Amino acid sequence: YRQLLQNFHKTNVHHLLNVQGNSAKEIAQQLKIDRSNVSFELNNLVRSKKVIKIKTFPVRYIPVEVVEKAFNKKWDTEI
Repeated sequence: YRQLLQNFHKTNVHHLLNVQGNSAKEIAQQLKIDRSNVSFELNNLVRSKKVIKIKTFPVRYIPVEVVEKAFNKKWDTEI
């Protein structure tokens, strides 16, 4: 989670829409750990509604708080 936050700490709406989050592989490479472990933790964060899962190929993830900050709007986690 901290790595995702760090990757987007200085982002804006344009950049966010362009990159659409990080993949598990990208984060695994940054942290030098196995991708499957990263994917497992990211999916736990999705279930806890801290991270948004963008179902593209590859699947991408972005912290809810980054989206809220970039768009200056509260994310509805119930949708």
